[in-house]
Amino acid sequence: MKQLFPNVIKYWEKFPEATSETLAMFFGSIFFIALFGIVIGVLLATMRPGGLLEQRVFYSLLSKVVNFFRAIPFVILIALALPFTRLVVGTAIGVRGAIVPIVVGMVPFVSRQVEQVLLQVDGRLVDMARTLGLGKGYIIVKVLLNEGRAGIVRVLTICSISLIGHTAMAGAVGGGGLGALAIQYGYSRSMTDMTIACVAILLVFVFFLQWIGNTVAQAIEH
Repeated sequence: MKQLFPNVIKYWEKFPEATSETLAMFFGSIFFIALFGIVIGVLLATMRPGGLLEQRVFYSLLSKVVNFFRAIPFVILIALALPFTRLVVGTAIGVRGAIVPIVVGMVPFVSRQVEQVLLQVDGRLVDMARTLGLGKGYIIVKVLLNEGRAGIVRVLTICSISLIGHTAMAGAVGGGGLGALAIQYGYSRSMTDMTIACVAILLVFVFFLQWIGNTVAQAIEH
């Protein structure tokens, strides 16, 4: 083991801190990503032409904003968001400085996926609910979100896995975590075993998140 991973053994004390920073970025952003992503996804699905809350002008504007942020590569988005990040959290580096661009970068992706899930809900259920005189808010919560919950869980699972990759990229540009450890030691100092160890830990996170997501989705699916 010492021959295969000499640097990992030498710098083993850095892994707990780097892992905790990655987890802090993950848990510090996933709630806001899920919240804003679902809310915007609901707005996109219901305010589109022919939707439950049809608002053509607002839908067109919101759709263009979402598409704009989806088109920006995450590494570039980190740089573009620097002033906004400093305004919101007071710093553009470290874990706190990484959470803001991660949220901004992931929310458009989630919102589009949630929109597609809700659009796949059987329209006859919505029509039946409207015929019964149910309120629009009730239909959104009890029909659209309830029927699409398994799909939304799968969307959030995919988001969580992508989020792990985003935390690694954020770490490479000053966010800390396993990404920073892999760059500073594995790449800059040619310590390949450090890179392998960081990747292995990230893979464990990915497999665990995938298992959790699949289990929850299967449990709540009709």
